[in-house]
Amino acid sequence: MDSFREMRKSIKKPLTERAEQMILNRLSELATNEYQQIEILNQSIMNCWQNVYPLKVENRRSDIVPEYDATQNPVFDEKRFEGIMKRRS
Repeated sequence: MDSFREMRKSIKKPLTERAEQMILNRLSELATNEYQQIEILNQSIMNCWQNVYPLKVENRRSDIVPEYDATQNPVFDEKRFEGIMKRRS
């Protein structure tokens, strides 16, 4: 969520406490597992969206997002994000 907050600040739309709670509630509605929620946040960050939306299925071999596996470490990839942002500028 920290990266989402930072992105919102960078687009001059900082999150209020109320807005953050609403985003978290919406995430809970959109996805039942942590992996999907992180992917939804990553999608919003990569597209500089102010809100969260269902995952888009583009150029994927399957339209099924894998179930969360506790052995995985689904974290935001800062280096990948920085690379994408550099290409956009």
